Amino acid sequence: MSFIKNLTHKNKIMILAGIGICAVVLVLFMVSSVTGKESPVSFEYDSVIEANLAENVRNYLDEYLILEEHDRNIIANEAVENYRIIMLSGAENITDEHTDAINRNMLQALDSHTIDSQITYEDLEALASGISKIILDTILFQIEESGMSRLDAYKEEYVVLADSLQTQIDELKKRSTSVNITAHVKNNDAEIANAKNEIYSSVDQELSSMRRTISAISDGEDGKDGKDGRDGKDGENGKDGVNGKDGKNGTNGINGKDGKNGIDGEDGKDGANGENGKDGKDGINGENGKDGKDGTNGENGKDGADGENGRDGTDGKTTYVAYADDRYGNGFSLIPTDTTKYIGTCITTEAEQPAKAAEYNWQQYRTYIITSTTDENKTTTLYIQ
Repeated sequence: MSFIKNLTHKNKIMILAGIGICAVVLVLFMVSSVTGKESPVSFEYDSVIEANLAENVRNYLDEYLILEEHDRNIIANEAVENYRIIMLSGAENITDEHTDAINRNMLQALDSHTIDSQITYEDLEALASGISKIILDTILFQIEESGMSRLDAYKEEYVVLADSLQTQIDELKKRSTSVNITAHVKNNDAEIANAKNEIYSSVDQELSSMRRTISAISDGEDGKDGKDGRDGKDGENGKDGVNGKDGKNGTNGINGKDGKNGIDGEDGKDGANGENGKDGKDGINGENGKDGKDGTNGENGKDGADGENGRDGTDGKTTYVAYADDRYGNGFSLIPTDTTKYIGTCITTEAEQPAKAAEYNWQQYRTYIITSTTDENKTTTLYIQ
């Protein structure tokens, strides 16, 4: 039974809000105006968790890119959709396959809503890993805050799911730290106009400074020092210097804490039965067997001597007795018969007597079997086996 699928009703409402009745309302329309621009796509979420997830993704994108609002909203909503898929899957643990699927979806969304000149493909992959980490962080936070994580009935399932999530989050963190993006100014008329004004202002100041310099030279007198101009743009980076020599090895770091104990593995299969041991010495005569069938006019045999009582069992175990024709348990019987020569004992805690010959230790209790027959002439013949 899945931990995710058994979250409390309150948590289910928070997870599924935006999927049921009035769950997600997509507002998409065109505004015919002087500018002729599209109004941004926006999404409304009834679930606070989903709304926070979308906002966290938008804030993450703003750290590295300058995107149009509708592009930001579409990428953030794709993250919410992948969150829903995981929550509705009932997965008992999050694997590499889950993470790779989320990464592919986020990479496709990023590739569709960014400009090639704005970001490299390697940076797109790193951004996709960062968004995937935000999605799994949201899921981990939700199961940790759920009341079910503190119930004994779900404790084992919770530990497995939480550990698998943390493993995937740690791996995504490594991938996302490689992102190195230079933000580009978006193609916005107002920003372009502001940039032009700054350029024009800078040119005017340079021309004024040049006029003052020329005037001072013509008059023959040094003019006062002009105000410092604005800092010029940074020059291109110089070539890389020669690599320095390797430093000495640092001291070993402190050992990390021991990880949590893993879950016990399943019990191994029972081993095969061992071979039968050698025949033991003849045992003491057992109890008298039941009377055999009446022979035809045969003489009655003498009564056998009473056997000695067996020893008391130990540790609450029971000793069961069976009979067989040979030491391999062939002709197995719970009572002695005309053909049985071996007696078997089985000491066990089972309440019922075992019915398999292999579970007994066999010993010979008689050497010969004497039987007789009488023919129609009333001649009796004895057989010794």
